[in-house]
Amino acid sequence: MSDVATACQHPHNTQHPHTTPRFGFTAFTTYGAFWMSFAIYNILTRSIGVNGQPILQPSLNGEQFMLGAFALITFIFFLCTFAMNAVLTALFFSLACLYALLAWGVDNHTVHQVAGYWCFVLYCPDCNVCCCC
Repeated sequence: MSDVATACQHPHNTQHPHTTPRFGFTAFTTYGAFWMSFAIYNILTRSIGVNGQPILQPSLNGEQFMLGAFALITFIFFLCTFAMNAVLTALFFSLACLYALLAWGVDNHTVHQVAGYWCFVLYCPDCNVCCCC
């Protein structure tokens, strides 16, 4: 390892000598994999194949299952954040609520709109760029 890399890692290792950032890696890879699979699912259900039919038959239960399963995973992440920063705990709780509302909103348009407002009110004031939920 180069001297620069060693110097950059040294302050971190002195503060947390026996921990590694596993939670952040797990959360980022899980969210990335979810959004990529959700995008592929939506592309395949909305794309028209050669015979004029969708490539993959759309299923509301499939979309609801994906969002509900991710609400459960996010709730598990929420439980893991109790020993961490309170901001992370609040973030994962609000995300778990958001995914639960989105899963419920697949069948109910009003709940889907509430989920959109929930996302807009909670996350847009906190960032410089408006989130598209």
